[in-house]
Amino acid sequence: MPAIDVVRDQKRMVVRADIPGLKPDEVKIEIEDHVLTVSGKHEEHEVVEDRLFVRRERHYGSFSRSMDLPHGVDVKRITAQTHDGLLEVTIPLPDETKEERVSLTPTAV
Repeated sequence: MPAIDVVRDQKRMVVRADIPGLKPDEVKIEIEDHVLTVSGKHEEHEVVEDRLFVRRERHYGSFSRSMDLPHGVDVKRITAQTHDGLLEVTIPLPDETKEERVSLTPTAV
């Protein structure tokens, strides 16, 4: 599982995920029903059958992380980029709408 940070200000939310060693085409970003999912697969490129590992800490395999998006996000404006083993998904937030207070008076029937 990649480590993920989420940073938010008034105009946008940025999801940052550590993806060292992954190429952009090995990362999949999908949005369905206002859920953002980042997934990928890191495969071992060298298979060595005649060696015994003394220590093995590098991870290989698949991962998937999902998170709910705020209400009103225009998913077509979401962008993503990678650099130096870091994935950044930028999510523009909708303009804040003020809640309007409504008072009703019932009528007699």
